[in-house]
Amino acid sequence: MECFISRITFHRFGSFARSIHTPSKTITSLIHRLDAICFDVDSTVCKEEGIDVLARYKGVGKAVKNLTNTAMDGHINFEDALATRLQLIKPSLNDIQNCLNQYPPVLSDGIQELIKTLKEKHIGAFLISGGFRLMIEPVARQLEIPETNIFANTLRFDANGAYCNFDSTEFTSADGGKAKAVAE
Repeated sequence: MECFISRITFHRFGSFARSIHTPSKTITSLIHRLDAICFDVDSTVCKEEGIDVLARYKGVGKAVKNLTNTAMDGHINFEDALATRLQLIKPSLNDIQNCLNQYPPVLSDGIQELIKTLKEKHIGAFLISGGFRLMIEPVARQLEIPETNIFANTLRFDANGAYCNFDSTEFTSADGGKAKAVAE
């Protein structure tokens, strides 16, 4: 199987909507050759970074957003930044559920239509994120993407639902993890 990796950005349009209605020739030709397409979730499929929403809910939004930006700029390795942010947030299982109830993920404009079009063309959709599986599963359900098509970080909790740690064996918990997940 041929693996084509490309970053297609839609920031000029602010949504996927324009790309669906007036796709470029490159996108049109690619769609006819694809078996699957992988989407980043935070600030792409969804309008916000899930970790930032959870951090704001927990009252540590500014500190976590600064760490997120530093990690995205490559100044801290992703795994260390993830561990540090999670130690600041200390999200319990209940915190995550309550955050999702109070602030459900907001999909980017046009993404539902894009996923529907891909399904009609029998093109699989995968969600790949450095965020948390528990926060991405509702997005997958809303888009009717199987949960088996999610590559994201798994958080671990104790018997009482208190945060313990994250699964550091997930591709998405380390630098370059999204590319490894795509190659998988």
